[in-house]
Amino acid sequence: MKLLILVSLLMIAPPEEGLKIGGKAPDFTLQDVDGKVYQLSKLKQPLILLIFGNRRTRKEADRWAEEVKKEFRKPIEEGKLAALQVGDVTSKPFFISRSFVIWWLKRNRTPLPMLLDWDGEVFKAYKVPKKKPMIYIVKGGRIEWKLASKFDKGEFEKLRAKLRELLGRDEKLRRSK
Repeated sequence: MKLLILVSLLMIAPPEEGLKIGGKAPDFTLQDVDGKVYQLSKLKQPLILLIFGNRRTRKEADRWAEEVKKEFRKPIEEGKLAALQVGDVTSKPFFISRSFVIWWLKRNRTPLPMLLDWDGEVFKAYKVPKKKPMIYIVKGGRIEWKLASKFDKGEFEKLRAKLRELLGRDEKLRRSK
């Protein structure tokens, strides 16, 4: 009977989405729509926010990015926070060229720099779900926080609180040195 209950609970519980908190963040090198190269391990900001999306979740990912850009403009400008969108471009129709995608994205800019994952390897490494945006906060090469969700004010409050906590903690450490 106990085994049956355990098996039932395992079947009901949804699988955890994304990478484990505290785990190593997979390094990657991607270009944005302007050709600028970003390598995760070479970014100088102490906190890195990654918003993953694809063409089906673009509007939701953009809503997350708009709010982040509005709320955390100052830490981004001061180099305390890198905030980036990562786009899965594998879902583009085969007959649409890369140059057209880049041209279209330049004309329809995302709120934050858009890094292009042409082969989907970064999305696989970060275990991003297909039907909703995935957000990670990376600090010191480790996953500090994550969320897989469509945009929601309550969920944004969780992200805001975590970023404020981490930014505040870094500021306190700098002042004590």
